[in-house]
Amino acid sequence: MMAEPADYPIVFLDVDGTLIPFRARPAESAPVASRLLIPAEDASGNPLLDRLDPADGRSLLAGRPFIWLDDEITQADRRWVQAHYPGKALLHRVDPFLGLTDVDFAQIRQWLAAR
Repeated sequence: MMAEPADYPIVFLDVDGTLIPFRARPAESAPVASRLLIPAEDASGNPLLDRLDPADGRSLLAGRPFIWLDDEITQADRRWVQAHYPGKALLHRVDPFLGLTDVDFAQIRQWLAAR
């Protein structure tokens, strides 16, 4: 039986400190820098933010689980999600000096399997 798209969790993924650790990765696991370069014209911000539709929030709140990966998750964030979000949520704090590691991915897989 195929799962409905609404059954799949949404992933909120912070970039700085999560995908891009504050400390350099070991040379053997460092990504190829040329694949990660952002053109200078895109570096000043996103001019398309005004295209966001506030009504999308209702769709995202349809009881759908989500995973939030960030290096700055606090107890205040956890309390807010618990008070305002009726679905299941995993708020997973990533060490900003290491970025995402195999241990983080194992914990995420464990949470997904327990659903």
